[in-house]
Amino acid sequence: MISDYRNKIGPEGIYYIYSGGFAFFFALMTTIFSIYHIDVVRLNPFQLVIIGTILESACFLFEIPTGVVADYYSRRRSIIIGLIIMGIGIFIEGSFPLFITVALAQVIWGFGATFLSGADIAWITDEVKGKNIDKILLKGTQIRQIFMLPGIFAGISLATFDISLPIKISGLLFILLGIFLFFFMPELNFQPVSKNKTGTGVKIKTRDQLFQTFTNGIKYIKGNKVLIFLFSAVILGGLYSEGFDRLWTFRFLKELSFPTFRHMNPLYWFAIIHSGGIIINLTFIEWIKRNMKDSASIGILWLLSAINTIMASGIFIFAFAGNFYLAAASYWLTYAMRYSHASLSDIIINKNISDSRIRATLFSMKAQLDQVGQIVGGPIIGLIANTWSVSIGLLSSGLIILPIVIIYVCLTKHRINQGGAF
Repeated sequence: MISDYRNKIGPEGIYYIYSGGFAFFFALMTTIFSIYHIDVVRLNPFQLVIIGTILESACFLFEIPTGVVADYYSRRRSIIIGLIIMGIGIFIEGSFPLFITVALAQVIWGFGATFLSGADIAWITDEVKGKNIDKILLKGTQIRQIFMLPGIFAGISLATFDISLPIKISGLLFILLGIFLFFFMPELNFQPVSKNKTGTGVKIKTRDQLFQTFTNGIKYIKGNKVLIFLFSAVILGGLYSEGFDRLWTFRFLKELSFPTFRHMNPLYWFAIIHSGGIIINLTFIEWIKRNMKDSASIGILWLLSAINTIMASGIFIFAFAGNFYLAAASYWLTYAMRYSHASLSDIIINKNISDSRIRATLFSMKAQLDQVGQIVGGPIIGLIANTWSVSIGLLSSGLIILPIVIIYVCLTKHRINQGGAF
């Protein structure tokens, strides 16, 4: 009976369920996550960034091994394990509001998240055999954004009773999503790296094969100039993002005054802030989807350059906005551009991976480079914010984005010189 439902839903339907469920559960907790850290755990700006750095450090340490496992054993298995471990870590974080337990929880759910990184894109790409994969990934992005909206308001509503409640419920729901996928997620087209022999026909140990998959990924990147450009942009993206992620809530909560509207709980203003960015992003993604003829086109690369320019401008305005409305508008702009960039970046990277056997490994490498940037950039921006001001810290984040624009311009020129082909 379960197999009948699995066949009816199909891999594309399961991918959309996974995308929507993940987004809802994640929004349930992340809407109040920083508020929980600031008001309950009592973290200062530097500690906020350090907590994020701990999470990214855990992801960095486990990213490649878990990515290789997805390519070597099973993308489906990797996703299910990741969701369950991630759920356990999130539940612990909401249950024990101490710096040490929060730090431990970050390590646990960061470890779980690395099982997901790249495995989901690799899984759906294989299951649909690459057919319409660009549109599927963009639709998945839209579904995630749509499901984040009810997740945001559900999280805020639960937080009015107990600010830790949405975090604990989110953790349990991630575990349930993993159990659901255990029964309903198919994996029919996965071709693992051979477990029995090398190219010479000699049997080798599993550890050696895992290492070989990793080194093959490095060689693949070195031989692909486009991936070198794109992965360079990923590192810079990590440098700016950790500081911004940890400081924007602090700026709203401690430096700006919320409008007074019929004694509305300030928590609901965060729901409005999140929702506005999502709605703008949804609109922009829909425009991209309708106008995108070729995801590897020069036009998309110019669009990525423009998106990063607008994103940097949004952060500059947000850093020094003197009132709530200007800060909210600039945050919405930054949010929409950031997540549109993430979707387009994944599509172009995915298009430039012709060897499906190492797809998850390469996406894990991409995530690891992002984490390197966050580990390095986060504490520096946090220290700047703690020493001078949150605004100066945010300004530093925005400045780091500008070289990303240059990278995309160089990549566009490279493609033009190559006659329009990657």
